[in-house]
Amino acid sequence: MTASGLFEVANLFAMAGWLVLAAGVLLQRRWLRRTLAATAWPLTLSAAYSGLVLFFFINADGGF
Repeated sequence: MTASGLFEVANLFAMAGWLVLAAGVLLQRRWLRRTLAATAWPLTLSAAYSGLVLFFFINADGGF
């Protein structure tokens, strides 16, 4: 899979996180807001983005 495809999947995961947060607010579920949307989702997403950056940007051409 290309870097573009992986970033697209990560963006869909981020959108799902927003939906989980909205569901937590609308359904008044504290565990959805605090545990899932505020902690687990951002940690997973940031770890995935960091891995993608380290894996793909090391070999990227470019400069200043």
